[in-house]
Amino acid sequence: LLIVVTLVPASFAQSPGLATDAESGEPVAILHTKSGEIVIEFFPDDAPEHVRNFLELSRSGFYDGTMFHRIIEGFMIQGGDPLTREGEETVQRWGTGGPAGTINAEFNSIRHDRGIVSMARSADPNSAGSQFFIVHSDSSFLDGAYTVFGRLATQESFVTLDAIAAMDTPASLQGGTGSTVPINWQDTEIETVEIVDRASVPDLMVWSEPGRTTDTTPVLATSSSEYSNDELGISFTIPEGWDAQSGWGTGSDAPDLVIIGPIAGAVPASIHLVTSPSDGRTLDEFVAEGAELIQQLVEGNRMEIISEGATTLGERDAYVRNVVSSFVTNTGATTAMQFKETTTLNENTFFVITYAADAQAFGQFEDRYDALLDTVAFGEDGSGDSMPDSGSDQSGTSVAEAPEGGGGCLIATAAFGTEMAPQIQQLRELRDEVLLQTGTGQTFMTGFNQLYYSFSPAVADLEREHPAFRELVRATITPLVSTLSLLNHAEINSEAEMLGYGMGVILLSLGLYAGIPGAVIYQWRRYHTSSTASKL
Repeated sequence: LLIVVTLVPASFAQSPGLATDAESGEPVAILHTKSGEIVIEFFPDDAPEHVRNFLELSRSGFYDGTMFHRIIEGFMIQGGDPLTREGEETVQRWGTGGPAGTINAEFNSIRHDRGIVSMARSADPNSAGSQFFIVHSDSSFLDGAYTVFGRLATQESFVTLDAIAAMDTPASLQGGTGSTVPINWQDTEIETVEIVDRASVPDLMVWSEPGRTTDTTPVLATSSSEYSNDELGISFTIPEGWDAQSGWGTGSDAPDLVIIGPIAGAVPASIHLVTSPSDGRTLDEFVAEGAELIQQLVEGNRMEIISEGATTLGERDAYVRNVVSSFVTNTGATTAMQFKETTTLNENTFFVITYAADAQAFGQFEDRYDALLDTVAFGEDGSGDSMPDSGSDQSGTSVAEAPEGGGGCLIATAAFGTEMAPQIQQLRELRDEVLLQTGTGQTFMTGFNQLYYSFSPAVADLEREHPAFRELVRATITPLVSTLSLLNHAEINSEAEMLGYGMGVILLSLGLYAGIPGAVIYQWRRYHTSSTASKL
C-alpha cells in the first residue's frame, strides 16, 4: 500500500478532538507499522462482508508480521500477504498468498480517492482474500472495479502512508521498470493490528460521506463466458476472469482445453479438459485402469489419495478423485500439487475435467471448479453450440480456438508457471478493466486479435514441443511485457488518453525491438566501412 501526503482531502478536515459525528461503538483498526500508525475506519453499509473479513483476520493476528510488499508512489501501497512473513526466500511469490477462502465482490460507488482502503484481487472479481491496498493519489480508473471497504481516519495515518510510499523500490530507481517490492521491505512491517472502539481514538478526523461516482452501477471487470464444442459435444461456463486456450498438443493425454486462473500459491490455478475414445470400455473399467496407475504412485510415496467416489456430471454417472502429488516448478522449487478429477462417459468418449492448484491454496478456487461442473451439458450425438471466435467474446475473457492439432496464446504459453505469470495476469486485468472499457480499445483489440491469432497458435505449439524454444520466446517477449506493464501506472480516463498512452507504448516497443538492433547494425556498418577504407 502507498501513502503520499501533501494535502489532506477536504472530506477529512482535522478535528481538535474526537470526531464530532463519530458513531461510537463502531470498530476501527489501528495498524502499528515500523513507519508509524495507520488508523482505518470502515464502510459496513457498502461492503459488509469485506469489513467482516478484515476485522476477523485482524483479530486472529493474520496480518501481524506482514509487509507492505508492493509500493508505487503516486498510486498505492499494497499489503496483507502472509507469505511476506517468511522473508526474502519467498519474495518471488509475494502477492500470491492469502487465506484459505475468498469473498465475493461488493463493488460500490465510493471513489478511489487518496486514503481509501480497497481490496486487492486477481482478474476474477470474486477472488479477494486478505490483500488490500491504500490509495496514495486519486485513482478514478479503479472505481467500480475493486471493493472499497474503508479509509484512513487520522492525520498521522496519512503521514505514515506518505513515508511508506516514498520508500525506494527497484522500479522507482529504474524509471518504472523492475520490482515494486521495497528495497528496505523490513521497514514496512505491520507489527500488530489492534481493533478498538472508534470513540477511544483521539484526533479522529470529522466523519463525512466519502466521495462517490455519479454512476452507481457496479462495473464488473470480466464476466463468465460460454465454452462449447460441436465436435466433442460438450458445453460449460468458464469462470469469470479465467483464460481458456484450446489445442495443447496432439498426444492422447494432451488436454483439449486448458483454463488458466489466478496464481494460487506457487503456480496458477487451472482446469483441464481431456477426452479419449472409449473403445468399448465402460466407465468402471476406465476408472479401474486409472486406479492401477495411481496405486503404483501411492506405493512409491509419490501420491496421496485424499478422497474418491461416485458422483454425477451433466446428468450422467461420473467418478471423482482428489489426490496430492509433489512436482518441481520451473524455478526449481518443489511444491505439493492437488488435483480434483471428475470423469464421465458420453456416447463413445470419456471426458475428464481436472482442477489443479498448489495444495496449500487448493481451496481458494475450488468453488470455481465446482461451479463449472454444475454448468456442464452434453449435446445429442456430439452436437453442441459453436465455440466463440477469437476476439468475439465481449467479456474480455480470452477464448481462442486454435487450428486442429494445436494452438493457443504464445505469450501465455511462454509465461505459464513461471515468474512472468503475475505480470501476464496484471496485463489481463489491464485489458479487461481499462482497454476494453473504451471504444478505441475495443476497436484495437478486435484488429489485434485477428492479426495475433493468425500466427500465435503455431508458435504456441512449437513452445510446447520444444522447451528450449519456449525459453527463447520467453526471453524475446520480456521487453514487450515490461513495456506494456507501464500502462498499469497510467491514469486513463478518456479515449484521447487511451490513444496517447497506447501510441507511446507502441513506439517504445518499436524502439526496443527495431531501434536498438538498428543502432547496433548502423554502428557495425560504420566500423566495417571505416575498416575497409583504411585498407585502401
